[in-house]
Amino acid sequence: MAYSTGKQQFQKIALILSNGDYSRPDDQLQNAGANAASFSNALKQIGFQVTTVCNKGKHDMNTAIIDFANTIRDGDLVLFYFFGHCYRVKDKHYLIPASDNMIEEKTDVADFSVDLERNLERFVAKNASFVNIFILDSCGTYSLQRNATLGGKYHL
Repeated sequence: MAYSTGKQQFQKIALILSNGDYSRPDDQLQNAGANAASFSNALKQIGFQVTTVCNKGKHDMNTAIIDFANTIRDGDLVLFYFFGHCYRVKDKHYLIPASDNMIEEKTDVADFSVDLERNLERFVAKNASFVNIFILDSCGTYSLQRNATLGGKYHL
């Protein structure tokens, strides 16, 4: 079992981001809200303080991540869970926001999606001495509007 090295009591905190209400019918994920609620309830039963954010755009997702990161103290047990579509462009990983109507081709992904690595680095910087858990529950395909075959499989 891991123990916090700090003198103050550590927090068990979680951020759940869940997107399923995507603009293209083929990309919609029917169980996004139910998965978020179920996982949130399970975490609360084991003592986590949980923030759940569902079906938000890039700005709201980034705001939720930054606000959550600002609550982290070194020595906390931090869990980040994302359910939704992810996409990789040039070895960089992105979380696709629910408001994805501007994403038509690969070159749009970086502009209109959430940079996964940059945001995970926020958590690690705040909590370098203890535990950060990152779970990506990402679906295998995401279609781009201009050329559905570009979506392909997502591999992390």
